[in-house]
Amino acid sequence: MGLDRYRILFDLAPLCVHEIDADGRLIAMNPAGLAMMGVASEDAIRGRDYLTLVGRSDRDRVRRLMANAFAGQACAFEFCAAASVALARAQGAPATARPRHFTSCFIPSPGAHGHIDRLIGISQDISPHPEAEAELRRLNRAHAVLARCNRSLARAMGERGLLNAFCTNLAEVGGYCFAWVGYAGRKHPPRVRMVAHAGQEHADFIAEALAWANTGDRPSACRMAVESGRPVVLRDIANEPDLAPWADTALCYGYRSMIALPLRAEGTR
Repeated sequence: MGLDRYRILFDLAPLCVHEIDADGRLIAMNPAGLAMMGVASEDAIRGRDYLTLVGRSDRDRVRRLMANAFAGQACAFEFCAAASVALARAQGAPATARPRHFTSCFIPSPGAHGHIDRLIGISQDISPHPEAEAELRRLNRAHAVLARCNRSLARAMGERGLLNAFCTNLAEVGGYCFAWVGYAGRKHPPRVRMVAHAGQEHADFIAEALAWANTGDRPSACRMAVESGRPVVLRDIANEPDLAPWADTALCYGYRSMIALPLRAEGTR
């Protein structure tokens, strides 16, 4: 491959492509790699010992792989790194980034006389993304709540005790500030009365939420769930005043979102 084509590949590759000299120091890195490292130019990494960017637990193993690569043996590997931490420390800044995980490889690059005087490395960040981690935590929390509810159901402690247990599980395991169950009467319009609850109990908020569920000239999330038979989700109470007429009281106590779920019994809500 000609130098021009190599340079195009080096500059445009979406992965981190870097070169390491015979002393194990970085001498070049492409734009994608610099962005991955959180630095603006090659000056920030040029001359840095590559192994200082590798986590201590993997450093000896990567050192051996690097030596083998300089002996002509290409390799692929994974390692834990704190790349931005290492650079921050080298530049005298506080190290706050958490370790990241990479998959990488060393490719021997012979010079004009056939002697391997540098390695080409290609790395990809395989660390979990914050969004994926948050979703995993949410799923784990939901699974824990369901498991606790199943255990409560198995104990068959009576209807009222069971509902209180479910609310407690949502508050203590699910992390919700407040959970409650209301029964809707059979008359029209149905009136909702609270039969179980758990979490942060604020009497004025409860009273206001129930009042708007039963009366008033504006719809509320609870009333909509009862009348439509469909879940109503308010992701941001402050910006959904149409279904949260009690928003001011809720926000005062730190409630920022809510979900109203219609429960059916023998085909009725």
